[in-house]
Amino acid sequence: MSWSNELRRIADAADIERLRSYWTAYRGRMFDTLAAQGPFDRFTGADLYACALLSAEIDPRAGVLLLDDETQPFSSLLRGIPTDVSIRTGRAAEVLADGSPASLLYDRLRGLETIGPTRASKLLAVKRPGLVPIRDSFVEQALGATSSMRWWKPMLEAWSEPALGDAVDRLRERAGDAVPSHVTDLRLLDVATWLTVEARDKRAVGSPGTPAG
Repeated sequence: MSWSNELRRIADAADIERLRSYWTAYRGRMFDTLAAQGPFDRFTGADLYACALLSAEIDPRAGVLLLDDETQPFSSLLRGIPTDVSIRTGRAAEVLADGSPASLLYDRLRGLETIGPTRASKLLAVKRPGLVPIRDSFVEQALGATSSMRWWKPMLEAWSEPALGDAVDRLRERAGDAVPSHVTDLRLLDVATWLTVEARDKRAVGSPGTPAG
């Protein structure tokens, strides 16, 4: 099944009460608040904390470099990534293309010790939550993409299909006030996907688990 079809299926089947629970009880709900409030052109301690809220703690050695822009010019690359482009727009492919500031920043982040694909994606997502798709084991599992070397390109291809955007629009309409208005479409679908896998895993082990993500 294509990523677009699977993500559309997840959006159409999303449990609204579970979404409501996420944005009232799960610690990850504050990721979206911090993403909406932070400066667009530099990493802050709040960004590092936001990643920790999604179970992607930033090692202090990497954190110091992220916050020390005099030696690690992340800000110049962040300023090159538009703030008004979402993954649903036609410009997204250009903004996330190889050699773009976003791509160069991702590579620079990956070059830091202890920063793997998940942490790099969450650091970028907290700065551009409507543009950069989060990659973690839950979403990989949902898409059957644990061995995929690329992430942005197939995700861009999925979002380029109007049917996926329509499914997310329907989900947001069904969710109503269960989802805060500042939550981006990309993040809404990410949470719906995460919750779908979490619920599947809980059924498999017969455990209620704890709200961590």
